[in-house]
Formats: sequence, structure tokens, C-alpha cells
Amino acid sequence: MTKYQNNKNKKSGFENIVIMIGSALWQLITLPFKKKKSGDVIVRWKEVQELMVKDDVHAWTMAIIKADSILDSVLQKRVSGNTVGERLKAMENKINRDTLQSAWDAHKVRNQIAHGDSDISKTQAQDAIANFRKTLNSLSEL
Repeated sequence: MTKYQNNKNKKSGFENIVIMIGSALWQLITLPFKKKKSGDVIVRWKEVQELMVKDDVHAWTMAIIKADSILDSVLQKRVSGNTVGERLKAMENKINRDTLQSAWDAHKVRNQIAHGDSDISKTQAQDAIANFRKTLNSLSEL
């Protein structure tokens, strides 16, 4: 390798500084356009997961209620409505049909619990939590 080729591959300190400044500016400019995952949602979701590990129907029902509350808080940021049901209806043209159906299925289990039928099976609870997770993932929250 000649001296010219060796020097050609090295960047000067000035070039490195320009590249670093340009990279930092690019990150700063694009920051508002990046979807952020809410730290609060992640912390609250960990609580849901901890409840689901327990071998207790009351823990599972609490996990479902918490998961529904997380979904509600996410929906409130995106659409208007007085209830989760109204907000889900408002999401009809904003998310795909499969994801919307998952959200409805999970919310129905929450309603079942809220209206007195808290005797759900572990499988029902796991399915509901999986549907909440699918919905939150689709909304880029988990």
C-alpha cells in the first residue's frame, strides 16, 4: 500500500468532528418523528406479567383489569370516546381488523370479570392477556 492510499483511508480530526456533529444533528432532527414506547406502559405491563405467573384466579383477573386499563390509556392518547368500547369503535379505520378483534376479545373478558364472573380459567386469562399484548404491540406500545 502506498503512502497516498494509506492517507486516503484515514480521516482527519476535522472530518471526524464534522461527521459526529452531522450525526448528532440528524438524531435531533428526526427525534420528534420516531415512535416512542412509553416507559409507563412497559412498567405497567411488567406488573401484568407478574400477576399472570401466580397460580391464583384473583391475580389473573387483576392482570386482565390492569391490561385493559393500559389499553384504555393508550387509546385515550389516539382517539376520543367515553369508554374503552367507544374508543375501540373509533379505532376501526386506524388499525387492522385482526388487531381490533383481538382488542375486543380481550376487553370482553374484562367486562365479563367486571360484571361478576371472575371465575375464569387460566387459559381464558392467558388468551385475554395475549390479545392485549398483540394489540399493544400493534400500537407500538410494547
